[in-house]
Amino acid sequence: ESVEAILEKITEKEEPAQTLNAFQRVFGIFYQPTRVFQSLRAKPDFILPLILIILFTMASSSLVFDIVMREQITRIEQNDRLTDEQKDAILERMEASRTGSRRILSTTVFPAVSTVVATVIVAFILLGIGNFFLGGSANFRHMYSVYLYALLIPTFAGLIVKVPLILQTQTTKVQTSLALLLSTDQSQTILYRFLANFDVFTLWFLVVLGIGFAVLYRFRPAKGIVTIFVAWFVWVVVKVLLFGSLFRGFGA
Repeated sequence: ESVEAILEKITEKEEPAQTLNAFQRVFGIFYQPTRVFQSLRAKPDFILPLILIILFTMASSSLVFDIVMREQITRIEQNDRLTDEQKDAILERMEASRTGSRRILSTTVFPAVSTVVATVIVAFILLGIGNFFLGGSANFRHMYSVYLYALLIPTFAGLIVKVPLILQTQTTKVQTSLALLLSTDQSQTILYRFLANFDVFTLWFLVVLGIGFAVLYRFRPAKGIVTIFVAWFVWVVVKVLLFGSLFRGFGA
């Protein structure tokens, strides 16, 4: 038999995905991701997860804003690469942004816009990997839906754990990653920044996203998970080695 005939028989035998409503998908992504992704392959949906991610990010930004600002001010004051005049100018702008309309922009508008832009870019990258490098066939709507539902895991589970820790310790230097093996005095080293990416919620998210990638393209689960981990690992290396050097060079 031809390959086309065999694939046609397999498709005919495939059971139709059970339709889940948006709320079943939101809760199901944490304990039955395959079922959720099968439902998304039949009927993609990204509106609800995108709204939830934006709202949760905005709320988290508002809660930790003052702590983040204090730490940034401390870093500026301790930066030997800046002159006193430069420090005064930067600190004046930062103090102005802690109240009024600038604070609202920093905790609402910027998180919302950056979330939309970042998720769209990542979804297009994943679509390019699946369609062009692996020879699959999917559209942006399906990929965006899969990515956003998987992203609910680090957004909800990660921030529900981390935000209370940040508020309790009054520092953003809380870790649920392999960086716990090192002291905070090493936080500026390449090894620390590299290990900080191996966060328990990030790894959970990557496995789930890999399952979604496999379901969408009808790959084996192992192939989907390996693909996602390889792409993520390349990004981590680039971020730690290249971006880290650039930021240090600009005295960020």
